[in-house]
This record gives sequence, C-alpha cells and structure tokens, in this order.
Amino acid sequence: MSEPTPSIEVGNPEPASPLLWLDPTPPQLPVKMVAADARKTATGQIKGDHIELIVPSHWSNRFKVEATASLINRLQKQFTKAWKTVSHHINEGTCLVRYPTVATLGPYVKTLNETTMQQKLARVRLGHAKFSRLAQMNCKTRVMTVSMFSAVDVPETALRYLLLHELAHLTYADHSKRFWALVGQYVPDYKLQSKLIQAFHQVNVYHAAACQTRLENAQARPPLFDYPLAPAQPTYLPTTDLDAWTTDDEWDEFEAEQEPLQLQLL
Repeated sequence: MSEPTPSIEVGNPEPASPLLWLDPTPPQLPVKMVAADARKTATGQIKGDHIELIVPSHWSNRFKVEATASLINRLQKQFTKAWKTVSHHINEGTCLVRYPTVATLGPYVKTLNETTMQQKLARVRLGHAKFSRLAQMNCKTRVMTVSMFSAVDVPETALRYLLLHELAHLTYADHSKRFWALVGQYVPDYKLQSKLIQAFHQVNVYHAAACQTRLENAQARPPLFDYPLAPAQPTYLPTTDLDAWTTDDEWDEFEAEQEPLQLQLL
C-alpha cells in the first residue's frame, strides 16, 4: 500500500510563466549533418533546436539524405510527442513551478527528503545539463545535481518524482526492482511522471536554444509563436567536419527514450 503524498509548502517557488511562447503546432526541426572520417554508421540526436546527425564522411550528399530519412523522421516524432505532451498539460491548466536558484530549490528538496526517505543529503546543486541527465546523485559525496531545465516551468508532480528518484539512489545505486519499489511507495505513477519530466525538459531546452539562436543570428527563424506548419521535407543546416567525436553512452533506464538512434548500413 502506497504512502500518502505529503503536503509541502516550502522554498517559495517563483510563479511559473504561462509559457505563452508555446505554439500548439510542433515545429519541424532543421537538420545539421556532421561528417566524421572514422565512422561506418549514422547516428542522430536532438540537440536543442535542431537534429544533429553524425555521418561517414565518404558518403555522397545524396546518399546522406536518403540513408538518414527514416532516422530524421523518428527523431522528429520523438520531439513532436514531447511537444504535444507539454502543450496538452499547459492547455489543461497544469500547475507549473519554478526553482531557478539553489536558494529556492534547496529548501524544497530538504523538506521533501525529511517527509519521505529521510536520507543523509550533503548538498543540492543546479546544473545546465541539456542532453544527458535531467538530474543525478553522487552516492559517495551525497550531492544531488538537478538540471535547471528540469527545475523551471515544470509540473510539481513531475519534479517531485525526479527528486525522489535521485534520493532513492542513496539506498539503491542501480535501477533494480527494489529501487523502483521504493520510488513507487511515494510516486505510484512514476512511469507517467518520468515521461512528463522528460518532455518538459526537452521542450525547455529547445526554447532556450531557439532564443539563443535568434540572438546570435540576424537571419534566425520566426518567433516560436509564428512557426508555419511543418514542411514536407526537412531543412538542412550547413554540414561541418568533425575530426573526433565522442558520445555519452551512459544512457540509463531513466532516459531510455533519449538514447541516440543508430542506422546500420550494409
């Protein structure tokens, strides 16, 4: 039997923005191709406001487009799903919270821990992780790091799940059945909340990247609220060369949907 969810009113979170920038129609992400010499396959990942593909440098331009079409489509669908999830919750009036500083997030985490798992937590940090982990717990130092994109303009229920997920790692370092059973005691719908926080994190990262792009490029795309319908064909950004490429292969079960997709060519 799951324990009742404690009522927490601490940290004085700033009132969340209504996210008026969010257009109900998901934008079509432009595609950036990076050529790498020592590569036999193509991989792709959503990088903020665009899709980045790593392709073998010996492929012809025509073959690069043809061989990666399905990969681009799958990544666009992944982004569209996250966008529609966020749009749905905003339209439904879901309460969003903001903890943009450690001064506001720290007391919230402290009270949540004291009323649930009662772990010995040394410190809480805010990071800027965009494409790896939404949050992480260093089990040796007992320091929790939370991406600011997961702590600002997100549903309180999803943020609460994320923090309890990390606190649970102080009891079980892995993602075993016992770990999920512990998380489930405090968040029975943890699977739903996991998908929800990932969706908001991805859209928040997109929004930040799109704003930065508009500041850096005078020829930037129209504002988010003026996006046209998605074109039939993807837009390609200039191709660049890459001498060395490393990827973060430490994608865990918590971020399974964010794993880079791979395309094996025979």
